Amino acid sequence: MLSIEDGFIRIESPDPMEYLDAEVEKDTITIRQPNFGIDRIKLEHVKLSCKGDNAMLAAKLENKEQLVIKEIERPKLNDGEALIKVLYAGVCGSDVTVYSGKHPTATFPVVLGHEVLGIIEDIRSDKPVQFKIGDRVTVDPLISCGVCEACRKGFSHVCKELKLLGIHEDGDMPSIRKHP
Repeated sequence: MLSIEDGFIRIESPDPMEYLDAEVEKDTITIRQPNFGIDRIKLEHVKLSCKGDNAMLAAKLENKEQLVIKEIERPKLNDGEALIKVLYAGVCGSDVTVYSGKHPTATFPVVLGHEVLGIIEDIRSDKPVQFKIGDRVTVDPLISCGVCEACRKGFSHVCKELKLLGIHEDGDMPSIRKHP
């Protein structure tokens, strides 16, 4: 797992048998993950801190095999949205497929990540909500239309307009993320 946390890049693996190697040299981080067929992911000119309160860092895939840590604008909440501070973002097989350019529908550039654990920092809603500031949450990475036949029948995972965070829309590898 690769996560950005308080200006540091953390690399963890839940499987002690999984081989993961990372080298840090000046402003370049090189990660090797042979179990997923990745010989090398190279992050160059890594910036591990931001200027100002309105900026944050994100892992953005500019194009096939071109992953950068980039400063982006902190999101502004609209009604019905929550601001989530990302604690951990997992790297799964889908991320690897997108990174390698083998995902058939992925779009570039895109902020990676769709398996995330975070804490709600703020909520904007005129209606009562089931969550409160400080709650630990995960995020549903599916974005469905809600009106097609599949969605109306409760099968939003096969929506005609289905999009996925980190593949078609910016995902959960900034340090702060907004969600409905």
